[in-house]
Amino acid sequence: MKRKSPAARIAPTTPAAALALVLLAAALAMGCQEIAVNTETVDEPGFDMAAGPYALEFDVALTHADPLAVIRYTTDGTTPTASSPPYTAPIHIAFGETTIKAIATKPGLAPSAVVSRRYAVPWKTLADMPGPPRLGSISAAVLGDSIHVTGFLDTDGHPIGSRLVYSISGDTPDTWSVVDSGVPTPSRNSAGSVVFGGQFFLIGGAKYESGWTTLSNVDSFSDAEWAAKGSLAAPRELCGSAATAAGIFAVGGYGGGYLSSVEYFDGSAWSASTTLPVALQAPACSVVGETLYAFGGYNASGASKEIFALATDPLGTEWIDAGDLPSPLTDIASVTKGDTVFLFGGKDGDGESVSAVHAFSGGTLEARTSMPRKLKGSVALTAGDFIYVVGGADGITPYPGLMVYDPSVDHP
Repeated sequence: MKRKSPAARIAPTTPAAALALVLLAAALAMGCQEIAVNTETVDEPGFDMAAGPYALEFDVALTHADPLAVIRYTTDGTTPTASSPPYTAPIHIAFGETTIKAIATKPGLAPSAVVSRRYAVPWKTLADMPGPPRLGSISAAVLGDSIHVTGFLDTDGHPIGSRLVYSISGDTPDTWSVVDSGVPTPSRNSAGSVVFGGQFFLIGGAKYESGWTTLSNVDSFSDAEWAAKGSLAAPRELCGSAATAAGIFAVGGYGGGYLSSVEYFDGSAWSASTTLPVALQAPACSVVGETLYAFGGYNASGASKEIFALATDPLGTEWIDAGDLPSPLTDIASVTKGDTVFLFGGKDGDGESVSAVHAFSGGTLEARTSMPRKLKGSVALTAGDFIYVVGGADGITPYPGLMVYDPSVDHP
């Protein structure tokens, strides 16, 4: 009997089997050769605004060079995927911080890498104060869940006997009310203002009765009533003022001339304290820990850029040099939050209002996002997580408004 050859023994018996053998042979012939796979990815999407903080709300547009690519994005911190919302219109960046993460997709290609940009808007403009233009160097304080403002001038330049109250509670947000009762007597302008012992203190200032008179009066407000809190040894207006847990400082000011004297209130009486290295009107004063700082101010030589420091516990007798502002400034608004003093606006050596914001901490001064407008003579106040900047003027034009600043988001 004739034997079959090996080839005959594996010969396919059906067309399908024959095709399978052909494919197997082709694969064996390729050996270890690599099979090409399309691993091309889509290019990353673009952003028309650089990351970082901005003073005003704005819109961000996402872009891509390929019109067939689909951009998908998130704003809640999650990583975008092919099922994330597609980009169809510019994304609005509001007060606070927003992080946009985006990818680009296209059929047949792998998605692009994730591109992320962090944006912040630390400033928001709130309601204007009601009524006629609010002129003058105002005084303001936060009591409970309200901002209290007094010390306005009317259009004739005379003090107005009224108080404005702004609610910062959740019940009636962004609302001002005018209070004609519960105002200090005499009505005054250019008084120092602090909160001490839960009370709103007005320190010195100036009244008008057929002429201007600088005051030594000190009054405090609580429970809808004003009460006298002694008198300053030297009448003064436009003084710097700041409070520690133990007392209040009235620093420099004007009283027929520029003053270098400093007075201290220990909760019961006022007494002479120390003397500034130079006489200064309108220095910005704030306390950090156990140190009182005085920033800038004005005297016969013009605006100052010096920063002075005084120990408060125990109370020091001499001010020390604590550095310089970037440029001479007076009429700065200052407030302490945590271990940082924030400085807002002011008037420069040429008499121009500025919008600059600086943070002073540990002896170092850092620039922050500028205010949306140039202002001198504003008052800065802390409440909760935020800082409020009220009133002021740009040159001779009064600003009747209120702005809120969130320092926690104001960083790159």
